[in-house]
Amino acid sequence: MVFRLLMRHTVITHSNEDNKMEWQPIETAPKDGTRVLLVIDHGEWGDKVWTGLWADGWIISYGKTSNKPTHWMPLPVPPSN
Repeated sequence: MVFRLLMRHTVITHSNEDNKMEWQPIETAPKDGTRVLLVIDHGEWGDKVWTGLWADGWIISYGKTSNKPTHWMPLPVPPSN
């Protein structure tokens, strides 16, 4: 699998002890504008990991995507140093 992680400068909600840091089915993803990690199937180019949020459809760094995410995960807490 090819993975790509793209973080943007934005206000984001990070995971905490209550959030599991494991991939979950996309049907369980928050749809309140919370930025999360998404696995998106890009066909012959394989799966990619992006940050994204729901706003009347999934939006990732380059805009709305026609490729459907399959899984999601809360964003990890950034390093403190």
